[in-house]
Amino acid sequence: MFFLSPGLVWEKTNFVRRLPWWGVCAALCLTGFSALAEDPDTGRRDNIIWSEDKPKEVKVMPLALPPFPEEKNLQSFYVSPIQTQSFFMDMTSLSVGEDEIRYTLVSVSRSGARNVVYEGVKCSAMQTRRYAMGTYEGKWSPSRHDEWKEIHFHDANRPQAALVLHYFCDGKTISGKKEDILYRVRQKISLKDDAG
Repeated sequence: MFFLSPGLVWEKTNFVRRLPWWGVCAALCLTGFSALAEDPDTGRRDNIIWSEDKPKEVKVMPLALPPFPEEKNLQSFYVSPIQTQSFFMDMTSLSVGEDEIRYTLVSVSRSGARNVVYEGVKCSAMQTRRYAMGTYEGKWSPSRHDEWKEIHFHDANRPQAALVLHYFCDGKTISGKKEDILYRVRQKISLKDDAG
């Protein structure tokens, strides 16, 4: 068994006493910083900057149903070479929020059957949500299935996919303001054309 002699112990404690006060403080501070810089997951002591930034809160648009669409406000748009319906957007219904675009979609089958829905899309998630359905009386009826769903990009009739790819979204972000989107839809200017 190893014993320290009293003289050696005295020498070590006396050495600490002779250190200037600022030296002791500096040593303690360095020890504290070293401990703070240690990654709790890996144990590495890199230059880590701890941040407590909270994720940005996105303001959800309140639901306000637009007036029922009129023929004069409908703008047709192309969907796919094998589409079996014609698709139109009510240009007066478009609203653009921080993370969502809402609009009225009108689809007409080859036999003349008409379907009217008020819905929204999210560029960040490539999802769509149906808020209301149009009735034969020209009124809105709240949708029973208003949960967010993935947009289908490979169906023959895929109006939501056509809108987000060509007019609404630049990748995962909304492409421009309301006026920019309306201009592209009206002039049939695709974002794919802008991308070259």
